[in-house]
Amino acid sequence: MAAINLEAFVSSCVKCPCIDKPYAKYRAYSSWLPSEVIVLAVGESPPPGRRESFFYNLGCFDRLRQAVKYAFEIDDDRQLLQELKGIGVFITAAVKCRPPSKRHIPSMRVNCVEILRREVEALRPSRIVAMGSAALASVAELFSLQKPS
Repeated sequence: MAAINLEAFVSSCVKCPCIDKPYAKYRAYSSWLPSEVIVLAVGESPPPGRRESFFYNLGCFDRLRQAVKYAFEIDDDRQLLQELKGIGVFITAAVKCRPPSKRHIPSMRVNCVEILRREVEALRPSRIVAMGSAALASVAELFSLQKPS
């Protein structure tokens, strides 16, 4: 499945109430997806509520992007995304759409497992890193793993 197909798949999903669909809105797949995904880092969700913050929205501050810039010792947002793309790292989320509030995340996560499954099948990453409990729950469900206690 090409990047544009992942964006279209996310855009067409209507399973949950959501604020917006940042992965499609900011063209994360078509702009920042590496040609070969070595590491697929799975986070929780775009920041909930009415805001613009999102890892791939370069027009707005994002805490995760700031932390990754610090870890890579890179000051420029665009340079960071180019570096991640160049080394085969793509950051995605267990919940693709922006939740109205944090309390919506658990049910949205369940509804998004099929999208994450298709994403993993399409991207065929060498490694998957689950960042947080929602991501861990989805990755564990995908691979029939027992969640650590």
